[in-house]
Amino acid sequence: MQVKPKSNSVCTSVFDAASKTLTFKVLGAGECALRIGATAPEVQFEAMVRGFNQRCVNAAALGRDKDTGKSATPAEKFAGVKALVDHYNSGSADWSPARTASGPKPLDAILLAAVGEVTGKPPEVVLALVAKGAETHKLTGHQYLAKLATSPAVGKVADRLRAERVAAPDLDIDAEIEGMMGDDE
Repeated sequence: MQVKPKSNSVCTSVFDAASKTLTFKVLGAGECALRIGATAPEVQFEAMVRGFNQRCVNAAALGRDKDTGKSATPAEKFAGVKALVDHYNSGSADWSPARTASGPKPLDAILLAAVGEVTGKPPEVVLALVAKGAETHKLTGHQYLAKLATSPAVGKVADRLRAERVAAPDLDIDAEIEGMMGDDE
C-alpha cells in the first residue's frame, strides 16, 4: 500500500483505519473504495497470505554492496527473509521490526541459542565462535550465523525454540483470527 505516491503515479491508494476502507484513485479516471468488512472471509484470508508472501519476498530484494558492487548473496537474502519471518512469528503487533538508532543489527538470539544448545557452549562462547568463524571465512556475523542455521541440527532446535516462544496454550489462534476477520463491519 503506497503511503506517499510517486510523482508519476497513475494509481494511488489510501487506507482509512477508522472505516476500514481502502480507497483507490486513478489519475484522470476516478476513485473507488474497497470496504474490507464487506469482503468474504476467504478473500480476506487470501489477501492476508498474499500480503505476507509479498512482504517476505521483498525482504530478500537487497541492493548491491556499495563498496564492492556485488549482489547480495543467497545467505544474505535468506537472512533478510528469516529476520522478517522471525519478527512475525514472535507475535509482535508491529508490521515492521524495530530499527535501532545506530550500530549494527544484533545477531538472531534464537539462532545463537540453537547453536549453543547443539554445541553445548554457553552464549558468550557462541558469540566468540561466531565472530571468529565470520572473520575466518570473510563473512559478517549475520552471514556466518545464517550459514550455521542451514545445519539440520541447528535448524531443528531453532524451530523448536521459535515454537516455544510463540506458544500460548490458553489462546485458540484459529478462533482469534476468525473473530478478527468478522469484526470489520
